Parts: sequence; C-alpha cells; structure tokens
Amino acid sequence: MNAVQADQLGKTYGKTGRALEEVSFSVEKGEIFGFIGGNGAGKTTAIKILVGLVNPSHGSALIFEHPAGTREAKEKIGYLPEVSNYPDWIPSGRLLDFYASLSHSSPPGKEWISSLFSLVGLSGKEKIPLRQFSKGMMQRFGLAQSLVGDAPLLLLDEPTSGLDPQAQREMKDLLLSLREKGKTLFFSSHQLSHVEEICDRIGILKDGRLVACASVTSLLDQEGPFEITASPGTEALAGIAPVAPQARVAVMDGKVLVPQEQLIPALEFLRAKGVHIQGVEKKRPSLEDVFLNMVRKGPGANEKGDRP
Repeated sequence: MNAVQADQLGKTYGKTGRALEEVSFSVEKGEIFGFIGGNGAGKTTAIKILVGLVNPSHGSALIFEHPAGTREAKEKIGYLPEVSNYPDWIPSGRLLDFYASLSHSSPPGKEWISSLFSLVGLSGKEKIPLRQFSKGMMQRFGLAQSLVGDAPLLLLDEPTSGLDPQAQREMKDLLLSLREKGKTLFFSSHQLSHVEEICDRIGILKDGRLVACASVTSLLDQEGPFEITASPGTEALAGIAPVAPQARVAVMDGKVLVPQEQLIPALEFLRAKGVHIQGVEKKRPSLEDVFLNMVRKGPGANEKGDRP
C-alpha cells in the first residue's frame, strides 16, 4: 500500500494562475520522500492538496487509499506548515495538550507530553511560553504538534527553514529517527544537501510540473558529468568553452568537466587540437548539480528514474 498516490494533480487559480499541472507520483509506506523546486514551483500547493486544505482543479490524491481531504485521510496525517502562527503566550506543554484534545484522542497528560518533548529535543521546556522559543525551538515544537495524533504520515513543508547549521543537522537527525520509528515522511526543502543525505526518493518540480521523480541513487548516477584529463592541454582546455559552454575547466590540472551530452564534441575538439586524452571518468554529481540540470531541461526529464 502506498502512503501517498497522486494522479494528474492540477491546480489553477483564476484563469491563468497555474500552480500545478498533471503532477503524478507515489510515496511508499516507510520511506522519506523529498519534494524540491524553486520558489513558486508548486510544492506548498501540492502539500496543501494532500492535507485537504486546497481542492485540486483536476486529478486526484489518495492518503493510504483514502481520498485526500476526507476525515479518514486526515486521520493518517501529521502536518507541519511552512509558516505556523501559534498563540505564543501559552506554555508550550499546555498548548500541545490542547492540540491533542482537538485530535479526538484522550488528553495525553504530563507524562506523554514530556516523552514527546524529549523526542523532538525540547525536554524540560513544557512550562515555557512559545514567545521565549528560538526559531529552532519553534520548528521542533511544530514537529511535536504534527506527532500529536501518532499519524503514520508526516507532511512537512520546509521543516529546516530559517534554522542555523547546527539546528538543521539536528532536525535532519530527528527526521531520520522518525523513519526508524516507522513513520513515512514527505517534506519540501531548499536544503538540497540534507535532502540528498536522508531521502529515499525525490520529486523535482518546475513551474508546476514534475520534471523528475526517482531514487536518489538513480538521479545521481544518471546525471553525472564527465571529467576529461588531457596533456598537454592548457591552451586547448582554455578554448573549450564555445564547444562545451557548461564546462568547468581546471587548466592547471589539465582537467575539464563536461555534461554527458557534450562529451563527444569536447573530445573531438581536443583531439583536433592535438591534445592527448589521458582519461575520461564519470563523476558523481551533487543533488544541487542534478537539480539545476533538471530545471534547465524542463518537462520531459520525468522519463528518467525508477517510477513516478
């Protein structure tokens, strides 16, 4: 059973405001799925559709086989919005207790709240009002409230937004620990290094369209550039830019990085210059490299990968 199944999701605001267009993907139970894209790509709109806060213009979405927006689907979801507005004068433990009462579960009591605060790294903070919380503490509290109903699926919109490097690392470790406890995580983020580290699969959005959806390994293996080592090659490498515009030339080392589609023209250019090719090696890119390449390619890149 998939935790999430989206089929041809579309959302249009007014006559021309397309936020999503024919977006299809699935999230398996127990995996971490990263949803990435530039500002305005449609990530938050997609998450709000899954939560049931926004109705799609067309297409459908299922949460553990229940239509998104239904009570049965909502009971399966813990949600952390990108921007949260909590009543900040209330002690954090009391507010969490209130949220538990809204989830139709029994009031958890002090012991349960303490264990939840300990899980998210807020031990001993139950009596402190939220106005005294730092940004990192607020994000941790937001994660705690998403866990109140012990839902199997967590939908997290930018959980590391505004956090310092140490807090980002702690949040990453916390998300991994939640997967170990059996949770399924679906989250959006601009922190691509963290997405690369912890996600099983990734969806990439551009202008409301899904341009890639695959495992991290599949994406990184397919999109690697090639490193050409040449000797002597200083002058020839310096002149390779017109042939391979995206080449990153390291002239002193006699090396040049070129995308796969420009490898043959680059080799032909160097051979024509009388340069001896010592070696060609495929390099493993970062997720940032893959993301930028996919966004440049646009629609159609979705054909690469293991499954939608």
